Amino acid sequence: MEKSAIESHNLIHADARVRLYRKVLPRKKYIDIADIGCGIGMTASSLARRFPGAQVIGYEISHDAVTYATRMYPHVVFEQKAIAPDGDFGRNFDLILCQEFYPFTRTSDWEIQHSYILGMLRHLRNSGLLAIELSERSSDRTILANLDHMSEFRMSTRILPFDKIFRIIPILWIADLLSAVVGCTSGRERNVLIVIEKEDRLEL
Repeated sequence: MEKSAIESHNLIHADARVRLYRKVLPRKKYIDIADIGCGIGMTASSLARRFPGAQVIGYEISHDAVTYATRMYPHVVFEQKAIAPDGDFGRNFDLILCQEFYPFTRTSDWEIQHSYILGMLRHLRNSGLLAIELSERSSDRTILANLDHMSEFRMSTRILPFDKIFRIIPILWIADLLSAVVGCTSGRERNVLIVIEKEDRLEL
């Protein structure tokens, strides 16, 4: 693991991040959760532990990653799947997590991003949530460049505390305060969580 450079493609300290999601997402019952682009399954496994009673399904295009995740985390269902706006998951969810999902992090093309958002919302139950997280980012070449286009959705954004700080001090308001200080002094960008709620009125 240490020599694989896997951290450049997967969130290694997933449990702290999922604890953070538990604090900042609305308090509601999550029965079915999807982890889109789940990699080797660490976040999906943490979701299953931190949202007890929920069925978690991890979707990943890499066959090797799905094979590894299935062997390591048997309490989670993993499927090898390429995610497309018109794709079909065959089920609906209460929460869909897109953590560093490329259509939202590597382009500012609103037409592409809009089609993916609508595709995800089609697979949410009413009042279900689509959570999009961005870390290594630039506002002009990610979905952040298109926040003004997203008024059709019931949406909120949340700047998250730094992982390393929250892992040491898992009290949200203290971690937020320290992260603000560190961010200002270091110039480092903090992760952003965009949460979109599916509404009955939306035309999908």
